[in-house]
Amino acid sequence: MFLVDRPLPILLLLAVYIILLFILKNSNFKSIVYPKNYNNICPKCDKSLERVRRNYRDHLMNYFTFLTLKSLFVKIVVGKA
Repeated sequence: MFLVDRPLPILLLLAVYIILLFILKNSNFKSIVYPKNYNNICPKCDKSLERVRRNYRDHLMNYFTFLTLKSLFVKIVVGKA
């Protein structure tokens, strides 16, 4: 009943909300700062971040984890033993 009785205030609140979102978007509120020299930077110190290199052990761990999860998925969903 509330929505049927008072459509004008609801439309006005919706319009104010959309305008507020538009203003915040155009003022770059909470936007990402893109550096000129680097693709990714530390938010606190503004220095470039280096990618952590994966070694052979990491690749093996991922392989065996996915292999185990795949076998469990087949047992549960398909019903094969």
